[in-house]
Amino acid sequence: MTAVITVGAVEPTGIVPDSAALRLPDDADAFLAGAERALDEHGAAVVVHPAWHADAAVRLVRRARALLDTDRVAAVGVDLPPLAFSVVADQLAFVAPHVPPGALACLPGVLAARVVAGARVRSVARLEHVRTGLRQHVASYLPGSAFVVLAGAEPGVHRVTAARPVPEPPRRPLEPVLLLASADGPDAAWADERLAPALRAASVTSVPAQPLADAYWGVRGHAEFAAFSGHPDDLSRALAVLRCAPCPWCGAEVAGPRCPFCGMARPAAAEPATAETPSSPPRNGAP
Repeated sequence: MTAVITVGAVEPTGIVPDSAALRLPDDADAFLAGAERALDEHGAAVVVHPAWHADAAVRLVRRARALLDTDRVAAVGVDLPPLAFSVVADQLAFVAPHVPPGALACLPGVLAARVVAGARVRSVARLEHVRTGLRQHVASYLPGSAFVVLAGAEPGVHRVTAARPVPEPPRRPLEPVLLLASADGPDAAWADERLAPALRAASVTSVPAQPLADAYWGVRGHAEFAAFSGHPDDLSRALAVLRCAPCPWCGAEVAGPRCPFCGMARPAAAEPATAETPSSPPRNGAP
């Protein structure tokens, strides 16, 4: 079994209370101790971090690999906003006992594509992680403006009004759809009254706001949400997407173009889209 670790201010959502990802602080000594325990217990660790908030996690993983003299710790960035990121981290921990370490490290992108993530915000003037247009930027300064921002696999910014409070969802997860939402103030009821019917959600669960949410959305007073499938076969379908092959250097079963542990690229014949395979991987391969 592979340990799944998050770094820093990533609060659990409670969706998988018995097998959630291990949350470690971004303190160097505490992370090193936690990573060492995880390796002793599991033999390998996948450290998932928001791709837009990567510096601390990558630095800590590199330090742990060097000091522990191991390449069995991999850093994997996930391009999702905070609430959806926490959901995917816990889903990853849930399937970890059933997936080889190399394949598990390639799974976050597959899981991320199955989550509908976003937020209702009053302004996109300071939104940095989803592209906005000039018209939307200018509209942020108009009284009463509101937007629904979709992030992840299908990003987009949609201005909403009283007549059109929710944009057409780009897709719906496999039923039953479970919806998590964090909001306060006047937007607290928006997920229940507006978003849930649009997604035909089977349930809506209110959760505390993620600590990194204000930094991601660039504004306070947002209503962040993450919708995903509660069907027991959904994670099995995600696993079926992976096509694994042994890493030519360390032998780990890998589904991506480069081994997340040793850093070796898969041969072009096995993965046509990869770069040229190096003659030997870097020492403690670059996460």
